[in-house]
Amino acid sequence: MAPDSAKHKTFLLKLSDCYMEYFRNYAFVYRHMLERIGRDAVEETWRSANERFEDELFLSLLESGWAPEEAPTAIPSQREQLLGVLFESPIQGVTAHSAKTFLLSVGPFSHFEKRFRALASQRECTAYKALHLLAHGLACFAEAAIERFGRAAEFMIYDGLVQEVDDRLTPEGTGREWVKAIYDRVEAAKESAPAASEAPETPEKRSDQEKPALLPNIGSAGHIEEVIRVTEDEVIVHMTQCSWADYYLDRHPTVGQLLGCCIDDPVYRRTADGLRLQRQFTLMEDGPHCDFRFYPVDSSKVH
Repeated sequence: MAPDSAKHKTFLLKLSDCYMEYFRNYAFVYRHMLERIGRDAVEETWRSANERFEDELFLSLLESGWAPEEAPTAIPSQREQLLGVLFESPIQGVTAHSAKTFLLSVGPFSHFEKRFRALASQRECTAYKALHLLAHGLACFAEAAIERFGRAAEFMIYDGLVQEVDDRLTPEGTGREWVKAIYDRVEAAKESAPAASEAPETPEKRSDQEKPALLPNIGSAGHIEEVIRVTEDEVIVHMTQCSWADYYLDRHPTVGQLLGCCIDDPVYRRTADGLRLQRQFTLMEDGPHCDFRFYPVDSSKVH
C-alpha cells in the first residue's frame, strides 16, 4: 500500500471503545497537575486553552457521520469509578464530583455530553480525525501549560501520563517470553509461506490493511511497518508511516513527541517484566522512520 493510501485508511471508531482510554489521560494529567501547581493555576490554564479548542474540523466531525452503537455503554459508571479512586481524598480541594464537573466542562468531553445522549455512538474515521476528536483537547492544554510554566509543565504532564500507564497495565510474563512469542509466530508464518523461489526477496512491509488478523484502530490505522529482524533476543521494526506523526506535526507540533511518542517506553516496560524499547529516531522529530528495537533484560534483576 502506498503511503498516501495508508493515510486515508479508515476504521470504525466506537466511543464505547476509546472514550475512557482518553478520559483517563485527561483525568490523570489533571490530578497530577493539581498536585504540582494547584487548582487555580491548572483550571485557569485549561480554560484558557479551551477557548482555542473549537475549530472547523472538530465541529464538522462531531456533527455528522455518527450512528448508534448496538449495545449500551458503561462509560458513565466507568467514569465515576475512576474519579472515585483518583480523588478518594480531595486534592487541592478537588473532590471526585468537582473533578467530573470540571473535566466535563472542557473539550472534547463537554461537546460529547451535548452531542451524544448515551455516549454510545460510532462512525468511520481515519486515525488523524479520531485523534482530533479525542486528543486535541489535551494537546491544547499541554501547549498552554508549557507556554505559561515552561518546560517544567512538560515534565509534569509526562509524569501524569506515566501514572496512568502504571495504573492501567500489569506486566504479563517476562520480556524474554514476549520476544520469544513474536519469534515463534514469525517462524510459524515462514513455515506456511510460499517457497523461497516464489516469495519476494524484500523486507516485510505491511500496512494495517494487509494484516487481516488485526482490525485497524486509532493506534494502528494508517501505519506502515517494515520488519527488519526477529530473533529470540530482539525484535526490530521500522515504522515508515505513522498517522500520529501526521496528525501532531500538522496540528500540535510542539507537543507531538510528548503526547504521541514519549509514553511508548513506559507502556512496554509495563507490558512484560524486563522488556525494553530502544529507539533513536522518530518520524515525529523528522527522522527517516521510527526504529523500534525490543529486547529483554533479566527481569529478576530489574528493580
